[in-house]
Amino acid sequence: TRFANDAAEQMKVYATRVRKPGYCSVKAFLQRMKMLFGYVAYLPGRIDSRDVTPTCKRVVPYDDEEQAGHALQAMPEKFRLQYQLQFSTPQSMGQLLNNLVKVELACSGDTKERSKANTKNPASQTMSIPKKAAKPAAKFLKNKSARKYCDRCGGHGLESLAHTHTSKDCKRFDDKGKALSTFRGPKSNTAPGTNHAYAQMAADIAEFKKSAKKDRESIKKLKKRASKHKCKGKRYSDSSDSDSSS
Repeated sequence: TRFANDAAEQMKVYATRVRKPGYCSVKAFLQRMKMLFGYVAYLPGRIDSRDVTPTCKRVVPYDDEEQAGHALQAMPEKFRLQYQLQFSTPQSMGQLLNNLVKVELACSGDTKERSKANTKNPASQTMSIPKKAAKPAAKFLKNKSARKYCDRCGGHGLESLAHTHTSKDCKRFDDKGKALSTFRGPKSNTAPGTNHAYAQMAADIAEFKKSAKKDRESIKKLKKRASKHKCKGKRYSDSSDSDSSS
């Protein structure tokens, strides 16, 4: 990796601006801060670059007391106030870690007690909005026998028409499934109990087989004609060769 000319200066400033996230524990965060402070001594500074000036000086890392002060400032405001009430100014990172762990336990205990109090006190909880009572579905009945359905039209695959009337009111087919002569509309050619879509597909397959058979027959005829032309060409060439030899 290639570092910037002032990598040590940037890391020193960055370590003072870091803030502890809410999901990270105090111990893990202080270990990370200790690692960032240690990088300053190993990174190249402006004094090691070509842009060095007589006024440039080598970056001096923070000592243990300064690191503890910056780490305390990186904590949330609640942790800092609690620390200032109970303890004095930290002198080292180890002392800061031991004291902040106690502060973290105390703050987490307060939040747990508050949550328990909120669950016990119903007045502190948010009032739930009452839901409207569901209206009875009187117009739509899921029972098939209570709805309109014609078994005669359904047996012929006319599902869209079967839901418009009952079997007793059917004017298209009789009890045996035969078409009534009094019906003036278009008559169905499918037998009762068969699916209309399946019958249409079967008719398409039969038509396709007929066309394929015609194509095979026409191909055979073309092959026969081609073979006849080849035979005539051979006979003509044989006769021309015999005439030239004589």
